[in-house]
Amino acid sequence: RFLNKGLNQYSISWKGRKQLRGKIFTNLYLLRNTMLGINAQTKRPMISQNYKNNMDALTCLLEHTQYCDIKVLIYIPPIRNDVEPPYILKEYSNFKKEIKGLSARYNNTYFVNLESIVSAQFWGTKEATSFSRKDELDFMHFQKEGHVILYENLLVEIEKMIE
Repeated sequence: RFLNKGLNQYSISWKGRKQLRGKIFTNLYLLRNTMLGINAQTKRPMISQNYKNNMDALTCLLEHTQYCDIKVLIYIPPIRNDVEPPYILKEYSNFKKEIKGLSARYNNTYFVNLESIVSAQFWGTKEATSFSRKDELDFMHFQKEGHVILYENLLVEIEKMIE
């Protein structure tokens, strides 16, 4: 603490080290993406161990909610449908089947696939993930109208669950 306090008083570089560290890592990320040609549309293979860990965690959560008699709605979220998604389609299809199958194992769990409910017109672009500085298609975020559509669809599903 003494050293940090002293260096903060006399060194602008030391005071701004958190921001500098963030800028360095952001630029390394952009450099990697530029060198490897990675952008928002680049296919992303599934990372098996992370997937397994997430599915195990979801299974534990569903077991607990069933034990506590808590209703759960699991849904496949909207994804841009005017271009091919950045997933390996077979892996993505298997993921959806596995989620649907897992949901069916628990009587307190409801499943719905909402991936196609938001029209292409309500999706946009995002900042570049490389030094190209060209905006890229955004597969994760949609405009306000898309949120309204998602809300309306989720409300219908929640009302079905409550009945």
